[in-house]
Amino acid sequence: RGGVTVTGVGAVLFAQDRKTERPGIEAFLIEELELKELNLGALSWYWAGNLGLKAEASSFTNRDASIAVRNSRGTVQISTIELLSGNFIPSGIRLTGGTIEADISADSHSEHRNMPALVTLDDTEFHWRFGKYSGRLDHFTLLLDADERLLRARIPGAHVSIHMGEQIVPEQVEIRFSNLNWMPRIWRDQFSGSIAGEVAFKQKQLKNWILDFALTSNNGSPVIYSAFDIKWAFDSLKGDLLLIEGMTEGVFDQVRSESLEWTLGKNLIRANCKWREGNFTLSATSPYVEMPLIWNGLRPLEDDKAWHEWLASMQGGVASDARAELSFPWMMPWKSLPTDSEWDSVQYHVTAHVNDADISLGFDQDAVIHTEADVELDQTGLKAIILSTELPNRVGQAKGGLSIPWNTLLIDVNGTARADTGRLHTWLDAEEAAQVDWQEAAADAAFSIKWTPRSGERRVGKEGGARG
Repeated sequence: RGGVTVTGVGAVLFAQDRKTERPGIEAFLIEELELKELNLGALSWYWAGNLGLKAEASSFTNRDASIAVRNSRGTVQISTIELLSGNFIPSGIRLTGGTIEADISADSHSEHRNMPALVTLDDTEFHWRFGKYSGRLDHFTLLLDADERLLRARIPGAHVSIHMGEQIVPEQVEIRFSNLNWMPRIWRDQFSGSIAGEVAFKQKQLKNWILDFALTSNNGSPVIYSAFDIKWAFDSLKGDLLLIEGMTEGVFDQVRSESLEWTLGKNLIRANCKWREGNFTLSATSPYVEMPLIWNGLRPLEDDKAWHEWLASMQGGVASDARAELSFPWMMPWKSLPTDSEWDSVQYHVTAHVNDADISLGFDQDAVIHTEADVELDQTGLKAIILSTELPNRVGQAKGGLSIPWNTLLIDVNGTARADTGRLHTWLDAEEAAQVDWQEAAADAAFSIKWTPRSGERRVGKEGGARG
């Protein structure tokens, strides 16, 4: 212990002998740490197993001005072994408090050959910029250990851990968060609701990367994500992605997911997807999806108020045993959303069994209710075999069909029913009722209702006929 103490005292005296003048210390650190400028506050030396230099209220900027530190308390550590060998080289730096501004864009960094092996930021105010994105992180703490190739960052509500590979590129990234305050505002504003999650990104093997993610609502209310004039709501969203890089760095040959899962209340959809050679495919199944969610998914087919009102008017029913297949060309999914021409080439096929659904008929709030049907839709339109439904005004039980071609949106509901002729007469208008042959109070009736839910051309026709 006495030898260590003597060594420590000797190291401090050695350091003071060599670098007692502030300008000399600043000039030395500017050279060793490759800085553009450095202003040190009050200085003091200490010994804690290694020689250390403390500087109050210090500021510095690196050579390419991508990093600037203001009014921070700095501690510089010098390895005893290096010091006794005649090398006054910093082995670690700790910055406490103050403000740090960093431009971490790809074109705003330089190689720091003499960067200390250990860099620690403690309770700093961190302002960052990456291309067009920027943000501010309060109470930011960071540990960068070059020997272990490890970076850890922590702020209130989030923790990040990054393990570097031999090429000084991330091999594994893990993020855990309980809020989105750490994200850029331009991204954060796309979410409504409280959200927590975990994201892990790691290199499985050379040029193969795996992304696992799990997002959940924090307070029991759905999270709503808004983008491109569409809103997506979820209680939880989790899945995985495998990215396979091609011969060109940063360009993927294949992207696929074996497991994607979305929940909202009782609604559940499981899916898998694959992208390869410019084509995207997706398969999905669901044991339970509420019909209003399906109707809402048809809104983009027509930008018309009447169409949207018709879809929103239907609030009942559940789809079960749903299956979907979808495919379309998509050149670079990791860079941009599909173009309009790529969306126009979409091919899909969806089947489901529907129970207790209501279908608005577009006439004075008329609707068939408690509908059970087998539904099928693809890129040409929707077709349904109605196994059982209840006509408006308690006219009677019916069965039949429903079709909606997407190119015209002409809705055609037709079928047969065991109808109450008195109520059928009341439901149909006078002109149409005159065509009915009323023979009994109850009759077998055929009906056909057609209309287009577009503004200005809502009603096409409603016909009915009965026979004893």
